[in-house]
Amino acid sequence: MAVGTPPVEPPAGSAHRFQDIVELASEGIVMVDAGGAITFANPRMHAMLGYPPGALHGHQASQFVVLGFPEGTDQGEGVPVSIEPSKASPYRLIHRNGQTVHVLISATNIVDDEGDYGGSIAMITDVTERKQQELQLIAALAEQRELNKKLEDAQNQLLQSEKMASLGQLAAGVAHELNNPIGFIQSNLTTLEQYLQEIFAVTDAYAQAETADGITAAVLIEVQRLKQDADFKFLQEDIGLLIRESMDGIDRVTKIVRDLKDFSRVGEANWQWADIHDGIESTLNIVRNELKYKCQVIKHYAPLPKIYCLPSQLNQVTMNLLVNAAHAIPERGDIVITTRMAGPESVQLLVSDSGNGIPPEIVHRIFEPFFTTKGIGKGTGLGLSIAYGIIARHGGRIEVDSQVGRGTTFTITLPVRPPNTILDRVGDGSGTGSE
Repeated sequence: MAVGTPPVEPPAGSAHRFQDIVELASEGIVMVDAGGAITFANPRMHAMLGYPPGALHGHQASQFVVLGFPEGTDQGEGVPVSIEPSKASPYRLIHRNGQTVHVLISATNIVDDEGDYGGSIAMITDVTERKQQELQLIAALAEQRELNKKLEDAQNQLLQSEKMASLGQLAAGVAHELNNPIGFIQSNLTTLEQYLQEIFAVTDAYAQAETADGITAAVLIEVQRLKQDADFKFLQEDIGLLIRESMDGIDRVTKIVRDLKDFSRVGEANWQWADIHDGIESTLNIVRNELKYKCQVIKHYAPLPKIYCLPSQLNQVTMNLLVNAAHAIPERGDIVITTRMAGPESVQLLVSDSGNGIPPEIVHRIFEPFFTTKGIGKGTGLGLSIAYGIIARHGGRIEVDSQVGRGTTFTITLPVRPPNTILDRVGDGSGTGSE
């Protein structure tokens, strides 16, 4: 504006229109002087705090602000309010009835011609309802997490019950697998005891000969007779064989016990990196007695990376599929286990049998809880349902292809590492989980 040019007067009636806008505004508008006293508050501001029009004038703004600092800060009490120019900062105001009013405040400083601070003008938005909705949402999410935890606990209990039921059905077979090596170890030890008695008889004869004044021909003849009766050469060979057989038996028992532990993964309920082939092998050892009289197990293993999983639960899936495959074979047949990559970040496990197959009218029901075609007392109807849930929990899928009279193939596809959305939901408790 050029020097000497008279100021432009506002259009007639504009001041009244501005006043109407302020008076009817849906936002609270307040002005404070340099000392923090309220010099103006529109009707919405009075209503927001529960005071009649004009009642706020002259009061310190700080007496209506909780703690005197924006919400979410921790600066202590009794500090006067000083609203700096800001962009919609959250504050808490005190309503006349003592309740808290959650607001957003946008403030602008008033500066005179000399640049001195003369106060502030602020626009205040009531967000109490929105805040309550947020708190309700937080409470609902917390409740949902609690329900998810209870559901997870229930699923784990059901899984454990099914696992124990499965192991109960296999207990006789596992006991048989243990009894075999224990039986021949016991037999070998009995034979070894007899051998030692014969050896000790010879050594005793030698000891008597060494204590005499001299070794007589009669003593030598007796020692030779004892050695011949004991067949020392045979004893040397057979004792070594007995020890090797017994060691093999001990290794067999040790492996069964180790595989039982690996199968259940006692104390390892968290997500971890695991070799899927190790799980298959330990499970095969557990169900060996269930399979060896019914089928030949053929394995086609491809090189696979370790996968991030719950190993004991995947072992449960493998056991259910293997036992079901054995039960589907009427007399003798084959079970083929195949592993392969299904993409750069996915692996597949296929379990195929040469059994009776599943009729097409019921194939869509096999994953339903408690659905079973087995006789009473021979199945819970939970095996495939639990398997389906476990695979889904890992972010994978399980599919079935069956032909009556020709057999069934179950195909399991698993990600090498489940998506973070799944791990966050189930709470793997491992952070990033690196191998």
